[in-house]
Amino acid sequence: MKYFSTWETKPFFHGHSNRFLDDALALQIGKDFPHWDDPAWETFDSPYGLKKELSNRELFPPSLLTFLSIVESDEFLHELKEATGLELEIDLNLFGGGLNIYPPNSRLQKHTDFNYNNDLKKYRALNLLYFVNENYDSSYGGELILHPNPAYKDVIKI
Repeated sequence: MKYFSTWETKPFFHGHSNRFLDDALALQIGKDFPHWDDPAWETFDSPYGLKKELSNRELFPPSLLTFLSIVESDEFLHELKEATGLELEIDLNLFGGGLNIYPPNSRLQKHTDFNYNNDLKKYRALNLLYFVNENYDSSYGGELILHPNPAYKDVIKI
């Protein structure tokens, strides 16, 4: 396992890594990540919360294009296929994905991501989340909480 340090099966199947990228690239991504007021963002105000999203690769800084080249590589896909047993196809349009940013003191409500891509005519089988938070302190809030099912009490806090 090069990219993920753990694969867990409970309360649902997931992988996790605190050292996904080398430090230099991770720090560069943090520096290059577009600021809240960057005009490249598309703004969404939904019942789940306010967010901005950028999925146009042409507007990505070089460090984020490098990140995409890693997660879209044959080596990375091979590791995911070995761990999950799934045949995977990359959504090069980043539909519902790409970069996301949320305002301070915001909260993205509990929700289920869409599961069907009409362009690809395929179901989403896997999500990859990578957080860019240099010097993050848990007192800030904003941790990721994964719920295997909205009715379950078991959660994973990352």
